[in-house]
Amino acid sequence: MSNAYPRMFEPFQLGQMQLKNRVVLPPMGTGLGEPGGFISQRTLDYYEARAKGGTGLIIVEGSAPGLKCHFGNQLCLGSDSHIDGWKKLAEAVHKHDAKIAVQLMHAGTELRDGQPAQVSPSAVICLHRNIGLNGKPPHELTIDEIQERVQWYADAAMRAKEAGLDGVEMHGAHQYIIASFLSGASNVRTDKYGGTPENKARFAVEILQAVRKTVGSDYPIWIRLNAQEFGVPNGITLEETQQIVPMLVDAGAQAIHVSAYGAGSSSYRAPISDTPGILLPLAEAVK
Repeated sequence: MSNAYPRMFEPFQLGQMQLKNRVVLPPMGTGLGEPGGFISQRTLDYYEARAKGGTGLIIVEGSAPGLKCHFGNQLCLGSDSHIDGWKKLAEAVHKHDAKIAVQLMHAGTELRDGQPAQVSPSAVICLHRNIGLNGKPPHELTIDEIQERVQWYADAAMRAKEAGLDGVEMHGAHQYIIASFLSGASNVRTDKYGGTPENKARFAVEILQAVRKTVGSDYPIWIRLNAQEFGVPNGITLEETQQIVPMLVDAGAQAIHVSAYGAGSSSYRAPISDTPGILLPLAEAVK
């Protein structure tokens, strides 16, 4: 393995984070959390095993920045009561000389009055993006609700830092709330959060700025993006992403985790079961 991929086992610097190698476990949902978004013993065992196996950086699965978990057994960082479990997880991973980060993911759905209700930048139905699957348009976020969610990310990132995690990734890819703002398919707003690439990126920029202000200048933070949406009418293009990326870097992102999304015959989905390295051209274009 070391002969085939000689650079894989070289150290790597991500902001102030020094990795022993370039092996990164990306965020993948396990469903091992306890009710309320708490870390379980199975969560601890799962990630410690990956650290023990030699992984340089573990990015824990998409975890809710607010108090409402979006999926069954989703992990959460929406309350100070979650911190102790994350401390145990960080300690378990650090024992094996690995680094650990968490992906903060707001799915764009939440419970209202006990019934599932989807939230989105705009009240439009986009079945290819799983928005409006109940046949009704999602709730369009107000300015105050947008700002509330920005604060959720900042507070959750601070809890991650307090728990001893080494970095935070914002999930801005696939179909989730940040990606919905970046995509013209789901964002048809006419205020400062819609229209131009700069306006559609404002939500992501404000999240990164708020997180950076909260955790300080040295703490590693980055964002995962759809470099492009395939088969999605009015979806984000690679050219738009290339315009947006410098804004995100200026806002505090120290890395860009490149992904993609596709609908219909386009199979860019997560998890991806296509040709190895299929996203490399997109990553190169973003870089």
